[in-house]
Amino acid sequence: MHDPELGFCSRLGATTDIPLRCYTPAEAAALLDLVQPYAERFQHEHGLTLVYPSDEFYILAERETPPAAWYDDMPQYSNGVGMVRDFLDGWAKARKRLPSKMAQPLRVALVCGTLVAPMMEQVAARLNRVAGLQVQIVPVINSFFGETVTVSGLLTAQDVVPALRDSGCERAILPRVMFDHTAERTIDDYSPQRIAEEAGVPVAMATDPDELVRYLRGLAQNTEHRA
Repeated sequence: MHDPELGFCSRLGATTDIPLRCYTPAEAAALLDLVQPYAERFQHEHGLTLVYPSDEFYILAERETPPAAWYDDMPQYSNGVGMVRDFLDGWAKARKRLPSKMAQPLRVALVCGTLVAPMMEQVAARLNRVAGLQVQIVPVINSFFGETVTVSGLLTAQDVVPALRDSGCERAILPRVMFDHTAERTIDDYSPQRIAEEAGVPVAMATDPDELVRYLRGLAQNTEHRA
C-alpha cells in the first residue's frame, strides 16, 4: 500500500520522497494571475512573452488560451505550451471544409487523453452536425502510468483498446502523438494494425484538425467506408 499523501506512479509502483498532487482549478487560476504581469512586463521590455504557463493550466482553470502571437513562435510547443491554441486555430479553418453529409450513417470514436476531452467535445458537437455522422469522444483514463497522467501523448494501446471495444463505434481516430516518430509504435509497442485487430474496429490517426477533416471527407465520398 502507498501513502495517499505521497506521490505515486502506478506503473513504477513506488512512492516518492516528497508529497505530490495535482493542481486544483483555483490554484491553476492563481498561477495564471501570478504569471500574467511578468509576461506583460517582458513583452514591453524585450518584445517577448518569455514565460508561458503550460496549456493544462488554462484548461484546468477553464480560461481561454492566449492568441498564437503570445507564444513567440511557440518554442516550447513540444512541451505542451501552445498546442491547444494551435489546435483551436487549425480547427477554426479546417471545419469550414467539413462535408455536409456522409454517404451512409457512420459512428466514429475520437480518442484522446482526459485533459483535452472538454475541448474535443466542442469539436464533436460541430462534427455531429454533419448528416449521417455520429462522433463520440472517447477520453481514455491512463491506467498504465496512473490517472494523473492525462495527456494524449502518453496514452498506451493497453488502455485504448478496451475503451474502443466499449465505445460501440465503427471507426476510430487516434491522436498521432501517441505513436513514435515513425507512426508505427505506441509506448507499449503496439502498431496501429494491432490496435485495430484487438479493438475490433478500423483505426486511423490524425496529427491536426486538417488531417481529421481530410479523413472524414474521404469517408463521406466512399459509400462503403472502406479503409
